[in-house]
Amino acid sequence: MLYGVKNIYRFSVEGEPDKTLIDSNYEKNYQAFEESIMLVIADSFERAYEIAELKAKKAEDTYTNCYGQTVKYRFIDSIDCYSISENELEDGMELYSNIVSLSK
Repeated sequence: MLYGVKNIYRFSVEGEPDKTLIDSNYEKNYQAFEESIMLVIADSFERAYEIAELKAKKAEDTYTNCYGQTVKYRFIDSIDCYSISENELEDGMELYSNIVSLSK
């Protein structure tokens, strides 16, 4: 069975920038989050979560940005899992939808 698992990652920046590299795009205390939907082959929702979390943790990374700072890319959590029917795959079909309700 195919599943789509939504993972959340966090980018965090550590250290002081090299002042000679700062430009108009530099943002102090920059943080970002990424939502990523991973295709997983599994025999159950529970196993899909397990597989996605293992792969997501392997994707974690640390690197140096263009300002000389350390950037950490870390897996936070798998927050959603949905079944994708292999028999019904077709061009243009919707694979995922999320409705955000705004309170009055």
